[in-house]
Amino acid sequence: MDVLIAHHGEAPRKGLANALSGRGYELLEVTTGDEALGLLLAGDAPRVALVDWDLPGIDGPELCRLVRDFHLDDPPYVILLAAGPHHDEVALGLESGANDCVRTPVAADELRARVEMGRRFVELPWGRRDDADMPADARPGDAPEHEFGAGLTAFMDADAVGDEDPGGEPARLEALLGDRWQMA
Repeated sequence: MDVLIAHHGEAPRKGLANALSGRGYELLEVTTGDEALGLLLAGDAPRVALVDWDLPGIDGPELCRLVRDFHLDDPPYVILLAAGPHHDEVALGLESGANDCVRTPVAADELRARVEMGRRFVELPWGRRDDADMPADARPGDAPEHEFGAGLTAFMDADAVGDEDPGGEPARLEALLGDRWQMA
């Protein structure tokens, strides 16, 4: 799996690459947001991207917004690297469209775990299927037919449309979760 490292600083970029080397990833390194955007929008785009907040050209948050706004069929998992002193940068990074936002410096084991989480996410089967596998009457956004997706859709649809449970009463999410839904 390809992992893009987009960082303007040579030392931090090499440190990120060293933390991920030997893990079976094909690492691609760029120094500007423009280069990163070109790679992320390509047909063979890297599946996971580590993107520095302060990239020259297109900065990290803007890069995340652009990738999100392109509505790619198979978007990359973008981890935004925030080095600023303010904790609100993490929220701003996530709001910009990043899948994850990490304050730097980040420990190598945490970085590896977050990249691995991104790999697992982009390899999930839901939401991806070839057009040949789609039923003729399917609409874009229809839930996949595999076991997990169908069960989740049935659970969510029961709450959304008020399907009845075996006792004749509407099945509501609150009833299914009990008091747990109020603790969040």
